[in-house]
Amino acid sequence: MSKLRQIIFWLVLTVIAVLIGCSVYGAFIGADRAEIFFNSLPLASFWVLFLLLLAAGFAVFPALWRKPALLLCHLGPILVLIGGLWGSQTAHELRREFGLADKLYKGKIAVLEGEAVNEALLPPEYEESFELPFSLRLKDFRIEYYPIGSLVIQSRPTETRPTKTWNLPAEIGKTYSLTDGETVEIVKVYRNFKITIEDGQVQPKDVPGPAQNPAVEVILRDEEGNEMRKYAFQNFPGHIKPEDQYALRYNRNIKDFISEADILVDGEVQKQAEIEVNHPLYYDGYHLYQSEYRQVGPGSYMSILSVVSDRGLYFVWAGYAALCLGIVWQLWFVKLVSKISRRRGGNSGN
Repeated sequence: MSKLRQIIFWLVLTVIAVLIGCSVYGAFIGADRAEIFFNSLPLASFWVLFLLLLAAGFAVFPALWRKPALLLCHLGPILVLIGGLWGSQTAHELRREFGLADKLYKGKIAVLEGEAVNEALLPPEYEESFELPFSLRLKDFRIEYYPIGSLVIQSRPTETRPTKTWNLPAEIGKTYSLTDGETVEIVKVYRNFKITIEDGQVQPKDVPGPAQNPAVEVILRDEEGNEMRKYAFQNFPGHIKPEDQYALRYNRNIKDFISEADILVDGEVQKQAEIEVNHPLYYDGYHLYQSEYRQVGPGSYMSILSVVSDRGLYFVWAGYAALCLGIVWQLWFVKLVSKISRRRGGNSGN
């Protein structure tokens, strides 16, 4: 038995070393390639081997059953591996092939405002689709921005001065230095810039409604104090005239983008939610994550959501919980109990 223990012990250490190497490799090849790599057949065999070695530890190391902390530390990785294997793409495909379950592993939903879809597009080409057990209706899509945008200024190159770029906070009332005594002052920020004519005079206005034409008004001053009023636009970056020394662009920095959606089953609303970055919607065994968006017209958007199966997820969570509890138990609770026992023993002797 001692010989078998040594073999399993060294095999586990070897497997852990290989796992570390694979993790380092996966960190440098990008998320998409890493997912393919870790779900490949050789790696699937590797996960099964690792799982079997950990399970064998219960037989060859019976002391684990008498020490709850070590038992939890050992059980945690086993649960994580079981969850990872059960929720893998290969496992989903095998269950579908043998008729055990017909569930999507991962895909994307693309939906326009006011429309409902019940199909997810399948990677990597996103040409095939999978019918979901529910429909998602996009009621509204909105983008939230940080209060202060940024003004990007790029100087025109000359024979004596190369191109230079400034990225400045578009904070009203602020003045920033450029080159050779030149400055730029932020005068006004517009959500929806529009030119109007009042009393025969051209007037810029910030008109109500969706922010379809964000802009910032600035004053450029040269070293002699001469002023030039300019406008920088988000939708028309780098707008410049032949006589201009600088190209201006206004950027609003995105804080979040949110899909206000309904989940429908047989035409009836089952759930309402706002799906945003880092706040997914969960329904019927799927997590829906806000992934990206496309602007399809003035003030009109297409929301793109990632759909991910929850198969195996609860095993993974239980595994990490067991591992953390076991570590805390072993490093703190066991020592605390031992310390209390020694104190009681010392008091009894006195």
